[in-house]
Amino acid sequence: MNLFLDNVKKGKNNLWRYLLTIFLSWGLSSIIASILFIFTILFYIMHFGNFDINIILDSIVNFQSDPVFLFLLIFLSFSLSMIIFYICVKFIHKKDLISLVNVSKGKNIAGKRISWIKRIRWDRFLKGALLWSIFLIITEFILYIYNPNSFIFNFDIENIFLMILLFIIAIPIQVTFEELFFRGYLIQGLKLKIKNPIFIILFSSLVFSLGHIINGGYDSIFMIQNVVVTLIVGIMLCGFTLVDNGIELATGAHLANNFFAVIISSSDGSLGNFNSIIQTVGNDPIIDTLFTTSSLIVFALILFLYKKENVLKALNLGNN
Repeated sequence: MNLFLDNVKKGKNNLWRYLLTIFLSWGLSSIIASILFIFTILFYIMHFGNFDINIILDSIVNFQSDPVFLFLLIFLSFSLSMIIFYICVKFIHKKDLISLVNVSKGKNIAGKRISWIKRIRWDRFLKGALLWSIFLIITEFILYIYNPNSFIFNFDIENIFLMILLFIIAIPIQVTFEELFFRGYLIQGLKLKIKNPIFIILFSSLVFSLGHIINGGYDSIFMIQNVVVTLIVGIMLCGFTLVDNGIELATGAHLANNFFAVIISSSDGSLGNFNSIIQTVGNDPIIDTLFTTSSLIVFALILFLYKKENVLKALNLGNN
């Protein structure tokens, strides 16, 4: 038994409710966001008096080359997803959104209702962000020692401030929605059909990784690399969630990971021209994948040994 997974018992859980929620929060929101995004680009171009249809189409197709447009689309898409998802959880599933966050009680001993802000374990969020940041700094340092010539440093303060601003506007809402959906809604929903937590982790992480396939750009090698790495990251974030009975630890780690990828260090070939502080170029993608995968596995093993009993209990493998 896992307390967090058992939160699924709250509310209504018919299959049609899940299918409708998934379609509305992912499909409908993406359609609306794309339409709004296209109109935004049209307005932007027409505002500067350039009505060349070829330039307009080129701007729409190649939006990922402009970080402002890319982050605008992320903000529009995930803001709509978050709003629609909240409505679906509240009115279709008849659930409290906080049930997808942790197992905290809604009322104190005196029977007084506790606000959702106080029910979120902010210390767990900060711990997840710190833990993941330390891991990323160590791996980046090892890569630099191994091949310093692949590192290009960019200290354009104006660009860094712009990227931080774009990050603050778009990425927290994206990370929050993904954690609520993949580590909250999805794994709890899978509990209705799959009893083994290990299979729940593997299935949800595979869906998570496939959803991020183009984050590695449109190059097939980078796509494969991104799916493999994201799969392992997804497994670890699911592990954090089950062991900690909530998504705060995973959310902090996820946000730190995205901050590092956008602001601190990005690699040549990835989606988006982020102009991060550190850019790595000329690396062998196969070696990169093996190194990152190995690092994540070592990190996971260290955490497993540190919290062995809790992990086994969360996976229903501990002593009963």
